[in-house]
Amino acid sequence: MLKPWLLERIKRGEAVLFLGAGSTFGATSSTGESPLSGDALKDQICDEFLGGRLKNKSLAKVAELAKNESSLLDVQNFVAAKFSALRPSEFHKKVASFPWKGIVTTNYDLVIERAYQNSTPKPVQDLFPIVRGGENFSEIVRNPRALPYLKLHGCISVANDERLPLILAEEEYAKYKKYRERLFTHLNEWAKDYTIVFCGYDIADPHIQQILFDIGDSSVERKQYIYVPLILTK
Repeated sequence: MLKPWLLERIKRGEAVLFLGAGSTFGATSSTGESPLSGDALKDQICDEFLGGRLKNKSLAKVAELAKNESSLLDVQNFVAAKFSALRPSEFHKKVASFPWKGIVTTNYDLVIERAYQNSTPKPVQDLFPIVRGGENFSEIVRNPRALPYLKLHGCISVANDERLPLILAEEEYAKYKKYRERLFTHLNEWAKDYTIVFCGYDIADPHIQQILFDIGDSSVERKQYIYVPLILTK
């Protein structure tokens, strides 16, 4: 149950929703398939590109080896195909009924985009996915109905762009941060002034720990961060 003060802050558009892998829980393909876990994705990359070998390695290592065996675009398009069929559940669509300051995610699927496209009644904001720096962010935020959606790890919609590789694991952040630096700058600015609601993460996950470290400068007074286990409901 969300605290009344948090609900009020969300209703005033003073909260940023930060979605992790667990937030896709409940999304399915038309054939009933669920989202792949990191380990399941790693195993399928091994089967496709490495002859089933090296499943004891990390996802980042396996992905790098697969790119060397084939190509970056082959691996990215393979990953995109695994996530492209996911459709939102009814509770994903509830996200569109809240006025967010922004949404941020480390996911690269299209579940939230489709939730906004298929929400009934009409979403209270218009979703604008942003996957690279320089995508008219200033113009977007001047639009009172616009909702910036920062996709820090990339998106399957641009799987053919070699400049924006999908970040499959934490170790790849430093290597692939180019072209995304402004996204992290926007997140850091939001973190100073607005409550961040983390959803779909294990609080001990290294991803969330690194993000909290990056935006958690102790010399700056910040709004409270909130962790919730699943998608918000009214």
